[in-house]
Order: sequence, then structure tokens, then C-alpha cells
Amino acid sequence: MSVQWSSLHHSAQGDESARAGAIIRGQAELERFLNASGYPRQDGESLYQLLVRARQQAGADWISEDIGWAIQLRNRIAHEGLQPSAADAARAIAAYEDAALKLGWIPSSDDPDPEPSAIPPKRTRAAQTTEPSSPDKTAAKHPAAEHPAAEATRAEEAPAKEKKPKPRRKRTPRKKKKPTPKDAPRSGGSLAMVVVFGGLLAAFWGLSAWTGPRTVAPGLRHWMRPMDAQASSTAPDTSPIAAVDGDPGTAWCEGADGVGNGERLTVRLNTAQPIEGLRLKSGHHASASAFSQHRAPIRLTVIVGSHAVPVRVRPERGVFAEVTLPEPVTTQQVDFVIEEVGPAPFTAACISEVEVRAPVPVAEALAH
Repeated sequence: MSVQWSSLHHSAQGDESARAGAIIRGQAELERFLNASGYPRQDGESLYQLLVRARQQAGADWISEDIGWAIQLRNRIAHEGLQPSAADAARAIAAYEDAALKLGWIPSSDDPDPEPSAIPPKRTRAAQTTEPSSPDKTAAKHPAAEHPAAEATRAEEAPAKEKKPKPRRKRTPRKKKKPTPKDAPRSGGSLAMVVVFGGLLAAFWGLSAWTGPRTVAPGLRHWMRPMDAQASSTAPDTSPIAAVDGDPGTAWCEGADGVGNGERLTVRLNTAQPIEGLRLKSGHHASASAFSQHRAPIRLTVIVGSHAVPVRVRPERGVFAEVTLPEPVTTQQVDFVIEEVGPAPFTAACISEVEVRAPVPVAEALAH
């Protein structure tokens, strides 16, 4: 184990701030290794897509399914302020290290920093050369000395110049300026701002006391990707976490015998949310050929809390099928049970992406 990963594993067992920082630094360490190993991220490419591409080019073993979960955990920490547990932090760091090792990381305790570029020497000004002066020029600059008698006669004729002392200017004392309203301390503006701000706070808390505390912003909704995913069965080279990684190029495909009827995909949110709707990309949306060759669920039973909602979708490549619940249901888990699939050459039924819709929290609305 290199010094970097050893330090991250140690930080993963610290307090909440240390655990969150360890996960963020762990993903940054993995991305630094990929970039240094000749796998830079392309435009619009997610980290998970980059790992899949790097694995294919390197011919490495399949990376742990935990890597997608770790990427989602890091995004929740960075954007939602999630405080991970020690077990989640250790699992995420292990997933980052496992991905790096399988892609060719060589543990080393002294990774040299790149040598600084050489600084070119300063250019010195060339020595100025002087031309030998001609006799004419020398004579012009240094005229011939006159006779001493002529110099004495000119000195007698020139009037003597005496330096007269300059009269000193009398300084008059300055009159003290009387303070005017403009020169008074400008504390009224700051005081007015304090009064206005305090009034707004009082009005806000008074309204909250009258209507009850607001935890969500009225009228604002957003689509959320679940934090984790599990499945009753999984086909090779697929993962349940692929249905919640935000990458339409990956998908979860069931691995049971038959056409997949009765198989279940379970997704979990970070905390219980009042879910108002959901949407999914039924089928394998990596490419046109993958979409046509894999089966896509066309009828499902969606279990939200204690409510079972029958859903019928029309799979279309690259398009979400949206479902609105009759009423919001507060829960942390949603189950998708396949009831019927469409025809295709391959028997595996797949789901590429799953998202849920919930109200935007007040804190997030104010932050934006």
C-alpha cells in the first residue's frame, strides 16, 4: 500500500470532516493516476465512462461495482454536504484503490514531483563601444585655453554676483474648521441596514412561527439520482449501480433464467424524501445496436413506500419515461419489479437510468 492510500485509509477512520475529505482526495488521486497513465478524460466523459474505457484498453479485470457507488457518494458530499460514516468512507477508499491497482498502479512511497523547468539565463546588455574622437570634435568640446592676461581682463570687467538671501514667508496659523453635518460620522447608513436586516429576519421567523417551519421551497422540484442500488439478479459485466450513475452508456441487466419477469431493481436515496414522481430509461441505451438487441421492460410495478403503482412504459432510445404518483410518498427506497418485457434477440432485460422527483429543500434553493 502506497503512502497516499495508507494516509487516506487512516483519514477514513477520523471524524466526519476527515472522512469526507478522504473520499474527495481519493477520487482526485485516482483521476491523477489515470491522467498520468495516458487516460485523460475526454469532453463530456464521466469518470465511470473513463474507467470502463481504461479497463478495456488495459485489458484489466472488471473493476469492483463499488466504484460507481463511491463516485456517487463523492458527488453527494461535494454538492449536498453529506457526512459519510466510517464504514462508507473505508468502502469508498478501497474501491478507488482497487480500481487504480487493476489499471496498473505500482505502489510507491516516493513519487517524485516533476522537475521545474530550467530558467533561461538573463540576457546582459552588450558593452558599449566608443569610437576614437577626431581632433575636430575634441577641439569643439575642449577649446584652446586663452592667454592668462585676457582671462584676467575679462574677470575684472564682469560684475561680481552676490547671492541675496530669500525673505522668509510668514506662516499664518490655520483656522479650525467647524464640523458640518457632512463631516459627521456616517453611522446612520450602517444603522439603517442593521434595522432593515433585523426586521426582515423578524418577519421571516414570525411567518415561520405562524405557518410552521418550511423545509422545502414552494413550487420548486428537481430530479434526483438515488444513492445506491441492488438487484435480485445481475448479468455479467453489468451492475445495479449502473442504473443510478448518471451515465446512459451503462445499464443494469437482470441475469435470471427466462425473459426477466419478476426480477427486481431496488434503489435507495440518501435520506427519506417526499417523492412525487419518477422516470426511467427502459432498455440498454449505450448504442442503437445495444438498444435493439436487449429486452426492455414495458410493464412494471413500482413500489414506493407502502404504495404499489402499476406502470406501463413505451421504451424509446435516449428518452426518459416519466411517471407521476397520485400523491407524494415520503420514503427512502423505491422498487421496480419487471412484469413484462418487449421482444429482442437477447433474453436479458435492462434498465439504463432511474431518477426520482422531489421538492427542492429551502437551503439548496437559497444557495442557488
